[in-house]
Amino acid sequence: MNERQRKLVAVLAAESRHYSIEEVRKELRCSEKTIRNDLKFLDEWLKVHSPQVTIIRKPSLGVWLEGEEIKKQQLLEMIKTNKQKSREGGRKYELLKLLLEGAETYTIQELADELYTNKVLIRDDLVKVEKWLELFGLRLVRKQNLGVKIEGEEENWRTALLSMTRHFSQGQDNSRWFEPFEQALVKEVINRLETEWPFSFTDESRKNLVFHILISIKRMKQGKKIQMKPEEIQRLLKKKKAFLLRRLSRNLSVHFLSFSPGQKLPT
Repeated sequence: MNERQRKLVAVLAAESRHYSIEEVRKELRCSEKTIRNDLKFLDEWLKVHSPQVTIIRKPSLGVWLEGEEIKKQQLLEMIKTNKQKSREGGRKYELLKLLLEGAETYTIQELADELYTNKVLIRDDLVKVEKWLELFGLRLVRKQNLGVKIEGEEENWRTALLSMTRHFSQGQDNSRWFEPFEQALVKEVINRLETEWPFSFTDESRKNLVFHILISIKRMKQGKKIQMKPEEIQRLLKKKKAFLLRRLSRNLSVHFLSFSPGQKLPT
């Protein structure tokens, strides 16, 4: 649930009366279409999290929350708690994004200033970030009088970026991670080549491939070497899929000059 949807629930729960879509639209400063889409989302959300409260719509009356007053208050408290958790999760996300995307060392004060918070909360978040990074074989290095930075193998770095991107990008705009034109080009190349390949991707496989490629491009733009291990190349050859990698790489290199295999595939 996003901030606008939380406000929508708060508006509907504020008074036991009917609201027109126009009233709600003006209150939240968005379009009627957005309000209607949010109401559909909230219908499903309430079924799971607060089934005793429902949204009622009547063309001649408007929209309102149906349920006991105590249940509405419990709903508001739940949303308030979830908002706090979301805020904490969002700060951890921004902290990870800073550390994973940057190659530099950050002082605690610099991180606090960047995320508009204080050093105490940053130190607490770094403990959680460190445990998360360990899952991917990465280390959070603290250097006295210098600050903190992430260290580890490039492959592990990309795996961590992929995991975080997929997790935090669900249902969100990916433009904060990747340039829109890069996303469009990669998708276009994959879609075009897929018509020539003897198989097709599932939606999930295609999404994963797009993320893998975009992350590799991002890392190469940062001056990192993207190399395939010999055993990975041999595994591809055994599966007779190496030609697909060559075709994909060749087509992408037309648009991204820095994109090329780190190690030449055997012919």
